[in-house]
Amino acid sequence: MARALTGIREGLQMSDPQWSALKDLLHRRRVRLMPFQVAQQTGLPEKVARALMLRLHLKKPGSLYLNVYHACGEVPVAVIPFGESFTDEECPECEEAVEPDELTYEIALHLDEPLEIE
Repeated sequence: MARALTGIREGLQMSDPQWSALKDLLHRRRVRLMPFQVAQQTGLPEKVARALMLRLHLKKPGSLYLNVYHACGEVPVAVIPFGESFTDEECPECEEAVEPDELTYEIALHLDEPLEIE
């Protein structure tokens, strides 16, 4: 059974077709989403997708993580719970010393159950 959430659309600029696509996306079981995926599948701008994911996180339907990227590659070198910091002194991928300006982050929302949004 899907968990129901209300008030998700408030204040976010989205068309009815985008809202419908978002509802379909969130109704899937065991979804792991990143802002670019939400944007691609709904037609929303990535900035709106990111705000939407943060809003969902505040309603606690799943877990929010930070994918940590190092300048050495395109895949995450770590996935950490949102709110925690990357503490490794060297990159687990290239084993080089990590400077803070070499890291980038992106959020990822992990949903363990389908969501019904209204």
